[in-house]
Amino acid sequence: MTSSIALKHRVAVSPEVCLPATIAGISWCHAHRDDIALLVEVAAADSFEFDFDEPGIDPVQAIAFDLQGRAVAYGLVAASRKYETLAWVSLEGMVHSEHRGKGIGSVLLNWQQRRGLRILSAIDAGLPALLQ
Repeated sequence: MTSSIALKHRVAVSPEVCLPATIAGISWCHAHRDDIALLVEVAAADSFEFDFDEPGIDPVQAIAFDLQGRAVAYGLVAASRKYETLAWVSLEGMVHSEHRGKGIGSVLLNWQQRRGLRILSAIDAGLPALLQ
């Protein structure tokens, strides 16, 4: 079911969404293409790659570092730029196993949700919306 009222009029958000708050000695900065190796470290995977230039996707990433400068968490907020029947924003993230249980994932998810809602609030279409 679609709505005749555009999402930008249905989704209320604050004017600016800052990176997650520092917690448990962890600080955040925006991730860039050069940070792919650090994202690999967090994910502990053999191959892990984000295509920052993926057509049709508008990615916003964040990466977290501990006091020693090691990457300990990342967050991805990706939204399609093409909306036909659904406006969706995908939220993906991970916290290194040694840093779980400290609230890092909670502040990351909170940031992702606010970023996702910010993206949805700018859509001028009367579609259902999904944060995934």
